[in-house]
Amino acid sequence: MRDPMRLAVVIPCLNEARTIAAVIAEAKQGLLACGAALESSEIVVADNGSTDGSQALASAAGARVVAVPVRGYGAALHWGMAHADADFVIFGDADMSYDFTLLPRFVEASRDRTYDLVLGTRLGGEIQPGAMPFLNRHLGTPVLNLVIRACFGFRTTDCNSGMRLVRRDFYRSLNMRCPGMEWASELLIKTAVRHGSYREVPIRLRPDQRGRPPHMRRWRDGWRHLKSIAMLAPNRVLLLPAALLAAGSVLAWHDRPGLAATGVTFAYLIVLMGLGIKLLLHLDGVRPSKVVGAMVRLRMAETGVVVSLALLGASAALFAGFGSLAWGESAAALLAMAGGATLLEVLFLETVRTHLVSDLQAAWTDAGAATGDRVRA
Repeated sequence: MRDPMRLAVVIPCLNEARTIAAVIAEAKQGLLACGAALESSEIVVADNGSTDGSQALASAAGARVVAVPVRGYGAALHWGMAHADADFVIFGDADMSYDFTLLPRFVEASRDRTYDLVLGTRLGGEIQPGAMPFLNRHLGTPVLNLVIRACFGFRTTDCNSGMRLVRRDFYRSLNMRCPGMEWASELLIKTAVRHGSYREVPIRLRPDQRGRPPHMRRWRDGWRHLKSIAMLAPNRVLLLPAALLAAGSVLAWHDRPGLAATGVTFAYLIVLMGLGIKLLLHLDGVRPSKVVGAMVRLRMAETGVVVSLALLGASAALFAGFGSLAWGESAAALLAMAGGATLLEVLFLETVRTHLVSDLQAAWTDAGAATGDRVRA
């Protein structure tokens, strides 16, 4: 017989007075339907600064309200999970679009403790008429699904789903950073790169019941999702294209030295950016790298300064000896730009390495103080 689980329902909230009480009531129904599968349960409303009385309505409906000091969808869920007194957390929106009576599907899927993340798929389930905009359903979400698969080899049918169950200690190990809507993609990607176990269950999506426009902005949030995905895949998004650009530029050097030098310079700048992102991911524990670890151990800033000075010196020597020739002038300019870019890059990265911080990580300290150190920072 499988052991019962400790489960918390986390609901992000920002001015949801019209629907918050009904959502909490439905979540209670879902928890009740789980029966003996649960050892304990609670409902946490993570409030993002509501001004319409949502907090009082949520408390009156039986939820525990957590004040979230950082604005954003991801920040609200992050703080809610940090404060949850449970081993597993399931979350869904406060607009009545997600059907909380389907909680038993998630609980049953994770009863054997083998899954770190269980995603409720709308595209693999039921979408009621008017529940999902046409572009979101047939363009935005499918495109992001394909990008995630291409960059990380992670198969998901609904990367933007707002109803998921996650094992809380696994979530904490992910070092989440994105406070906005792009948090949804970050959670999937970090589950992939950390080799977390993953499953999907079909869910039902209903029309938004709030009677006002959603907080989500299609193009702005879509761009933020793409940016988050790209920054977590520097090898495929930056380093591979840079290598191809550099190779093509070198082949064109004899006929078009000026254009070729521009291409190589641009490729080098892309490489520096890619290495910088890899450093951040390494230091954050998201994607540890032996190469980047070696760079850090070799005193990155000092080594970078030496390399940049060597490039600048080579540029000066080349210009003095062959500056009168077109290829010599182009090559000298290329080395000079590479040396200057390297110097600026290593100094910037050294500053970041020394002062790497995130507002989201304060949630664990905040939650620990509020719960008697139940959550250790």
